[in-house]
Amino acid sequence: MKYLFPLFIGVVCVGLVIGCSEQPPALLNIFAQRDGTPPLLLDMEMIAPTEACLRFDEPVTIKKDAFTIEDNEIVDIGVWDELLTVTFKKPLTLGTFSTLEGRVRDLAGNSTRFSVRLWAKNTRIPSLLINEFTTKGSENHPDRVELAVLAGGNLAGVTIKTVNDSYTFGDHQVASGDYVVVVFGKGMVESGFFVSKERNGLSSNNGYICVHESPEWNAEVLDCVLYSTKEATTHNGFGSREVAEKAEELVRESHWNGSMATNAIDISRATATRSTNRSHFIDTNSADDWYVCATGNASFGRKNSTNRHP
Repeated sequence: MKYLFPLFIGVVCVGLVIGCSEQPPALLNIFAQRDGTPPLLLDMEMIAPTEACLRFDEPVTIKKDAFTIEDNEIVDIGVWDELLTVTFKKPLTLGTFSTLEGRVRDLAGNSTRFSVRLWAKNTRIPSLLINEFTTKGSENHPDRVELAVLAGGNLAGVTIKTVNDSYTFGDHQVASGDYVVVVFGKGMVESGFFVSKERNGLSSNNGYICVHESPEWNAEVLDCVLYSTKEATTHNGFGSREVAEKAEELVRESHWNGSMATNAIDISRATATRSTNRSHFIDTNSADDWYVCATGNASFGRKNSTNRHP
């Protein structure tokens, strides 16, 4: 029996030599019990006007001179396991981003270089509601989204995201009672309205409009709507996988009630001048809060018309 054990080891070694031709790095890492994967940046955010926090998937180490930020200066860097904080000499400019570049290592010596956009921390985000929108715009009445300001503040960084386009506000003060309008379609733009960069328009028949605190992927949702003509038969009635998945996400995070097109705002009777309007600032995260106004009664930039399309 004492000869069987060496024989077994020899068989295993032969098997490993044969297998090495396919995946040598994996086998070497397994038997060396060594981590060969570099750290992964999971998310980041500005936690103060002069301080950013980055989170990795494992504990990291740093060299302070491996970090730079444009148009600013880094005065301190702290590391607590997988969390890293970077403190800047001066606050980032509201409504804009600064590019932070750096390199970190894990405890096994694997390194990751990264370059991320940090958006300035806005500590005075106003209370906002989507109040009116059109998705079937024309040259004289392009697609628009109106926000009602319930409590004043600064719009810097606030971002409206749609299926086809997005818009991020710069440093702009607003007061309670103001109406803020963003034009998403091509055509006439009234004085005082903001204009999206792409001007791709809103998705005509099925879509979403989401207002976020910032452009960052994990930014908090301030308000959102789902809308549909209720004519499609696929993807939960939205006719679009993207919209259906977004609907499920919004419902999962308690921003909307119901992930089917039947739960969305009915825009089948809306036109370029028959906008979809919120009723008296009611916000129950449902289609019940909305109606289509009468022809010619779109009221972007002012109080909603109470005249409803029959």
